[in-house]
Amino acid sequence: MSRIILVFCCLFVLASGAQAAEHYGVAFPPSMTQQGKALVFQGAGPKSYLFIRVFVAGFYLEEGVTSDHVLNDVAKRLEVHYAFSVPADKLARETRRRIQMNVSPEQFEKIRERVDVMDSYFVDLSPGDVYALSYVPGVGTRFTHNQRLLGMIEGADFAAGLFAVWFGEKPLDRTL
Repeated sequence: MSRIILVFCCLFVLASGAQAAEHYGVAFPPSMTQQGKALVFQGAGPKSYLFIRVFVAGFYLEEGVTSDHVLNDVAKRLEVHYAFSVPADKLARETRRRIQMNVSPEQFEKIRERVDVMDSYFVDLSPGDVYALSYVPGVGTRFTHNQRLLGMIEGADFAAGLFAVWFGEKPLDRTL
């Protein structure tokens, strides 16, 4: 009988290591797969405005890739859990502005048409919503809202500009 209890305890410990960890009140799984690419959780951070939490963002990066290669042509996912309502037009406007702040004017011209398409993939967000950006090399950047695909945009150059909003020289918030 004690062996059965010992085996059960060992299995419980092993299984609990693979479960989601809670960061700032949001559970993020330690890893996931996107279009056949294994992604590993890198960390999470909250964004607040005047003491009101707006969202918690979690970031995943292709297994084996170091954080100094975030803007390279590697698989990645940014998952944002909203605690506050944000209108689609504000999200689109701020994202476009941040892309322009983080890429050269020449680079922006190359991706301008895709940025115009991106604007239509933003939706009004409410508390409890999850908005995610997932990039896979050779496939593109997928925009999802509550796990529903809103659209996809091809190009490593576009993905680099978009993820620079969060990880570029002039990010949305350096503390994230």
